[in-house]
Amino acid sequence: LLLASLFDLLSLWLLFMCLLPLVRLCRVWLECSGAAAKKARSPNIVQTILQRNASKECPSLREIEQDIPRTFPEHPLLKSQAFRTSMRNVLLAYAYHSPEVGYCQSLNFVTAFLLLVSQRSEDDSFWLLATLIEDILYPG
Repeated sequence: LLLASLFDLLSLWLLFMCLLPLVRLCRVWLECSGAAAKKARSPNIVQTILQRNASKECPSLREIEQDIPRTFPEHPLLKSQAFRTSMRNVLLAYAYHSPEVGYCQSLNFVTAFLLLVSQRSEDDSFWLLATLIEDILYPG
């Protein structure tokens, strides 16, 4: 029974990956995860958090700055300064948003993937990351 459920889940995942363009996949993830509702309540969250905390020192900043160049270093889109700035903004905003989590190694890879899927939407990526961590991986 468990194997059949796993097979069904894998089949559904493959269907989504094959049939949905990335833009729609991001929208599906936003809706299914609950991130869309959070985004609707707090638009422009990344810039709001960064502006609100502009005068504060982020304890995670050094680690974030070190890990950004290490994130998929051969991927052509991730080499651009604009993409790296978006990664920095999302990771820094999340570190301020959730100081008990802050920044953990590997969040850079998750964030890079979310930015790619969301066509570099910082707010979509932020809310998907926050929902993944706070509601799916570590609820409550």
